[in-house]
Amino acid sequence: MKKAFDKIIPIVLVLLVMVCACVAPPKPVSNTSSSANTSQSGANPSAVTTTPTPQYVTIETPYLTPTTQITKTPTATPTPPEVWVEIYRTKQFFSYNTTAFSFDLKNPPMVIHYDVVPVNVTGTKTIWTHWDTPGGPTIEEIPYDYYNPYAWFEVTVRNKNTGQIILMDGFGNSYGKQYSQDVNRTLKVLNRGELLIHLDGNLVTVTVDLKVKKGENIV
Repeated sequence: MKKAFDKIIPIVLVLLVMVCACVAPPKPVSNTSSSANTSQSGANPSAVTTTPTPQYVTIETPYLTPTTQITKTPTATPTPPEVWVEIYRTKQFFSYNTTAFSFDLKNPPMVIHYDVVPVNVTGTKTIWTHWDTPGGPTIEEIPYDYYNPYAWFEVTVRNKNTGQIILMDGFGNSYGKQYSQDVNRTLKVLNRGELLIHLDGNLVTVTVDLKVKKGENIV
């Protein structure tokens, strides 16, 4: 009996070795599965293994952007409005008389404005009408009112030192003058220097106003 048992033992051992050889070893668990299992089980994320990234880049210190100072554009000082000064004003009746005065114009222009009120010729004119109507012609009185044809006004500006005429203009068409019939006008003198101004006229009442920029003209 003992001999038979001794023979069986070696056979059993051989069978056990063969069985162990046929059993496949356990498969390793991948990182993806581990992550999924970890997420599903609520395990600590620090236990997840991350595959290191290949070093295709070089780690550097972050670039420091220099501080840019913003320069504010200074606000332009507004130019003060030009101040005009009235240097002469008159209202007078002219009947072949002259008014003269001078001014040293350092900063042109000089502006001369005038309003002319001519003496008017008024009356009535008798005319005969309806010559072809029964009863003969009739007489009609037609009123008339117009500027006196001998009314005129003239502004003359000269260089006081040389006598050169810088400007000559005015109102009226009498005595060889060929000026505008506009009774309200503005003239400008653009020449600097000491000026002599003449105001002449006949059968007109004129308001004249002269202005210059304050600047260098009025000290």
